[in-house]
Amino acid sequence: MIKRFAFSVVAVMVMCLLAIPAYSATTVFSHNWNFDASDAFLGNPDFYRFHPDLPGTNAAATSKWTSQDLSTTEGLLGPFGNTQSFFTAPLATQARGVYVTIGTPLGATFNSVTISFQLWALNSWNGNDTTSGPDHFQVGISTGGAALFAPPASACSTGAGSTSIACSTIANNGYTGSVTPTTVVAPADRGFFQDPGINQQGIAENGFSIYDFTFTVPVTTTNNQITIWLAGWQDQDTFNESWAISQFSVTALSGENGNGNGNGNGNGGGGEIPEPSTMALGGLGLLLLAFARRKTSKA
Repeated sequence: MIKRFAFSVVAVMVMCLLAIPAYSATTVFSHNWNFDASDAFLGNPDFYRFHPDLPGTNAAATSKWTSQDLSTTEGLLGPFGNTQSFFTAPLATQARGVYVTIGTPLGATFNSVTISFQLWALNSWNGNDTTSGPDHFQVGISTGGAALFAPPASACSTGAGSTSIACSTIANNGYTGSVTPTTVVAPADRGFFQDPGINQQGIAENGFSIYDFTFTVPVTTTNNQITIWLAGWQDQDTFNESWAISQFSVTALSGENGNGNGNGNGNGGGGEIPEPSTMALGGLGLLLLAFARRKTSKA
């Protein structure tokens, strides 16, 4: 009786193992931006800046700057900020956000993407604070190419044809937000900053926080293209609250219904085909069951 019970338990465990949704997806293409001199050789699509308050200002997002914090040098795209600096800073800094189109009309089809990047929140991002904030950062996807992209008009909203992946309150300089930064650099340790667009050192005089984001999401393409956009929503001028991005990558996938998202640990959902390792493990379990059943019968 005990042996039969044990056999039944093992059988149920193997069946559960076979039911685990361990799925795989096929990589269609991948892009990686370093935002430094190496980008010229990578053949990646260009980023463009947008500003919903200033129609017609979409242009190449070429404002790149470098931080040197005594231990590392990062290639960054930015800084970007809000309209209050419009008359006192170059146009390159006057953008709530940037966007990039991936895929080509003649390219292979894909139905999900994995997006990874670092967000650098510079100076006094106030997070959930309702007196000086809240301050948001938003990530979204628009179906089709840049010609179909409609920028969001306000925090956490979307334009026509767009979907918001995430809209989180972001904090630095002692405030708290809805997500936790990966790295916080205090004012005293901020190192040296040089922005060629405004010729100013010490642009992060109040320090900065770095957030690692990874999202895997399903997408609907138009002509095998989508446009990924990033937007910052702050209520102070660019020199008080601005942001930049680094280490940006996009991988287009086929055969996966992604649904994961998060701050540093987003992951995708399942596709349709179990991974070979799962099938092999399940097959081994069935063989062990057959062997155990044979011994039980002989006994």
